[in-house]
Amino acid sequence: MLTLDDFQAAGIPLQGDGQTVLLQANAAAEWLAANTTLSLDPLDAASLQALPSTAKLFIAQFCALVNKPIGVTSESIEGLSQSFSSGDRSNDIWVLADSLLSDWIPSQVGIFPAKQRWR
Repeated sequence: MLTLDDFQAAGIPLQGDGQTVLLQANAAAEWLAANTTLSLDPLDAASLQALPSTAKLFIAQFCALVNKPIGVTSESIEGLSQSFSSGDRSNDIWVLADSLLSDWIPSQVGIFPAKQRWR
């Protein structure tokens, strides 16, 4: 598991210094390794430093994204307005990844040739 010092040495700004932010940052690194074509070993600090700046930004924003509250995010009494946040973090993570890492995300579309379509 990477340490806070590893993330700081790689130039990735993390808000906070507790175990929670460290787990979130490591989860973001594991997400990058599993879902992109970037060569990242989630246990190697050197591969973390070699990431492009957009991937480093993804790790920082991933941590901020998973900390967003779910449900009512703002409320106004006199104006009678409320704002809600969806609980679907997976979709939010993919949108964030697509906006920052589109060059390294493999296509989600699979092509399967038909065998003997016409007889």
